Amino acid sequence: MTLLAAHSNLAKHRMPAVAALRLAMIRPDEGHPLDPRVRIPDLGEGPLKVGDVLAETPRGVRVPVTLLPTVGINRPGTDRWPVLVKELDAIASWVRTQAAPILVTGTADVDPLPARYDTSVGHDDVRAAIAAGAYATAGERYMWRLGAAISRIDLPDLLAAHPDEPDRDSVDRWVASLDDDELLDRMSRFEPGRTIGAARQTMRVLDDLLAEVRAHDADGSDG
Repeated sequence: MTLLAAHSNLAKHRMPAVAALRLAMIRPDEGHPLDPRVRIPDLGEGPLKVGDVLAETPRGVRVPVTLLPTVGINRPGTDRWPVLVKELDAIASWVRTQAAPILVTGTADVDPLPARYDTSVGHDDVRAAIAAGAYATAGERYMWRLGAAISRIDLPDLLAAHPDEPDRDSVDRWVASLDDDELLDRMSRFEPGRTIGAARQTMRVLDDLLAEVRAHDADGSDG
């Protein structure tokens, strides 16, 4: 409630709270390990400014990297710049799970309201439309899309490490054919950790995925 009040009070009778571009992460491009001589400064969570140094490399050294930007919002009265969608998600979740239920029923111990429902069409029964809404919040959907975007970079690199040395173009075509749900399902099969069991599981998963790549290639060549 304090966070909501801070944003509301600052936004009264003025322009909306300031939002600005942030740099969430810098990653080496697929297949290109980051040169140990490269220095990436910690830019913190503040907004990017003209003249900021994103990376330093020795003269003549080219390092292919991918920049992952995001949008931050200034938290009133502070120097904090949390990710916009996370800040709004925290406020919206509190309103949906605490404020609204308590105002209407006197308690928060009730079934939670859906996070969203379709407002692009009219509804004869708004209560029924809300009840049929989705519970995934904007923040959760943001993290899902971000995870899928990162997986599209990581999965080809994982498959490139297979002893069979699969053709990279074939791998890229297969990854491009997967939707985000299918992609995240494949990534979820890997077992984190550095144990022998985790390494064996990784090889089993890579074998299965490589079989999918070959099947996709065969289907494409038949067509």
